[in-house]
Amino acid sequence: MAKVTEKLTQSQCERAEPKEKDYKLVDGGGLYLLVEANGSKLFYYKKQRNGKTCNYALGNLKDITLKEVRVLANKKLAEVENTYKNTEIKALKITFSEVWEEWIENEPKQTKADLELLSRRKFYFKSFFKSFANEKMRDITSADIIRALDDYRINKQKESFKKAKTAISKCFDYGITMTYCDDNPAKKISLEQLFRGIKTKNYSYLKTIDEVIELKKRVINSTSITPPLRRLFLFQLYSYTPQ
Repeated sequence: MAKVTEKLTQSQCERAEPKEKDYKLVDGGGLYLLVEANGSKLFYYKKQRNGKTCNYALGNLKDITLKEVRVLANKKLAEVENTYKNTEIKALKITFSEVWEEWIENEPKQTKADLELLSRRKFYFKSFFKSFANEKMRDITSADIIRALDDYRINKQKESFKKAKTAISKCFDYGITMTYCDDNPAKKISLEQLFRGIKTKNYSYLKTIDEVIELKKRVINSTSITPPLRRLFLFQLYSYTPQ
């Protein structure tokens, strides 16, 4: 049987004495009074969603009654539910480029180092990530990221690959915080496996013939690959069959 929480009374709230540590008096439905060690008595509304807990301050007992704060808590509940609903609708539609731009906008831009980092991230987006810019954030996979950065891998530029991977990983972390997505595919990419050597088995992320053909075109058209390496990569790709 579920535990029934008795409702607080105004007199209970007023008579509550401070203790050595802060403690809560629960009213039910997410509403509680926090009695702090310094004597302050503050009302909060707690809401859990998707494994996350948020506590919303509703006022000080000195300024608001229990009856008034219950009405305020109901309004906050409706407001929070509406916000979650709008966020979930947005999350189903939002694209990678929209999240990237929002993330960049919220990043610091005060120091020279901040501006240099911003410039590098703009380069990454323009040079690599545009290939899935209009894809829904939730639909992007590790394979998409590897394909976007494959020029770095082909040319054995491990540090450059790592920096670009870090940038997109931070963007996905921001997306998770904003509930635009549930997963960070960049964190599933192992640099050690990718840079052990350019071997046929490292193309295992290519699932269809069309993907193999597309990568062949990129190798052929790349201006940064030396002729010997190009021949090697094309030989491997022509002999590779998707599993």
